[in-house]
Amino acid sequence: MMKTVPGDLVEGLSALVNHSFEIHSSQNLGRVIGL
Repeated sequence: MMKTVPGDLVEGLSALVNHSFEIHSSQNLGRVIGL
């Protein structure tokens, strides 16, 4: 098994998670504000 993960894969995965979180947060914020 690989003990290390390629940096590009980690960065890509992190970016995907952050992007999804930002979209989710924006939707929740919009509901709170009433947009």
